[in-house]
Amino acid sequence: MPYQRVKLSEILFSPRKFVFSFPTRESLLLPSLKCWGLLEPPIVAEGPKGWWPVCGEGRLLAARKLSWETIEVRVWPSASEELLWLSLESNLFRGLNLVEKAEVVSRFKAFLAPEEVAQKVLPRLELPPSPRWYFFLERLAKSPEKVKWGLVEGRFNPKTVEALTLLSPPEQEAMVYLWELFRFTHSEQREVFQGLQDLARRKDQSLLEVIKNWQKLESKKEFLEALRKTLKPHFFEREKKLKSLRNRLSPEVLLESSPSFEKDEIQVSFKLKGPQDLEKKIQLLLELKSHLCAEENKDPRKTDNRP
Repeated sequence: MPYQRVKLSEILFSPRKFVFSFPTRESLLLPSLKCWGLLEPPIVAEGPKGWWPVCGEGRLLAARKLSWETIEVRVWPSASEELLWLSLESNLFRGLNLVEKAEVVSRFKAFLAPEEVAQKVLPRLELPPSPRWYFFLERLAKSPEKVKWGLVEGRFNPKTVEALTLLSPPEQEAMVYLWELFRFTHSEQREVFQGLQDLARRKDQSLLEVIKNWQKLESKKEFLEALRKTLKPHFFEREKKLKSLRNRLSPEVLLESSPSFEKDEIQVSFKLKGPQDLEKKIQLLLELKSHLCAEENKDPRKTDNRP
């Protein structure tokens, strides 16, 4: 490939036909260019009205930020599928994040059929050549920037985002706004996503309308309690009762229930340090029994109406 000095004003940074870094890498390369200059010329291809970056987009962006007027490049004679492979192979050494893999799939769609992208490209991305991965990455490439940033920064659960990309862009943005508003953990994001979808189906409302109504709550604790109580009132009450019982016992006495309270039983376990400790634990359990009996007598559903 011949070397050539070109004007930075002639570089076509948009659309990004052969590059896919997310985020772009100029901030990483700026100190090197500023201190040492250009050590390795970028590769570009001739476009209709300028030059397409192929390898070294970060160096080109950093040079522009340093107000360079020209830069030395290596020129590829024409735009082709081969350039995409060149760009991909030159970046695999650093490990691509999920969003970059989605961008790669999006770029190859211009040259290959979906089946070829799955069979030829996905293995190079260390992914199975399955339709599921192909269509997920295709959807992710079209998702709003907030979704992509949340994935790259590790704030969003990748499995939940896979389901999220099935929604329309406005619905994705609304859900992401909710996640960020209350700073939900990964597991909470999944719970909220599935829960609000369930509510939308039950009430025959749009998901956007449901999300808008739930944004009015003031705290994450209030939000999750209200959601659980609305979706699973029986589960919520039993979980609340179990939590109350745990608070009444010392940390050494453990209370465990079956998942989702499938069985009507609670397992009690504790460790003993000696005979005196056993007496102490027994006294705690007796107090717990007394409390449970008192609570049961207060329950109007348990009132004895016999003559």
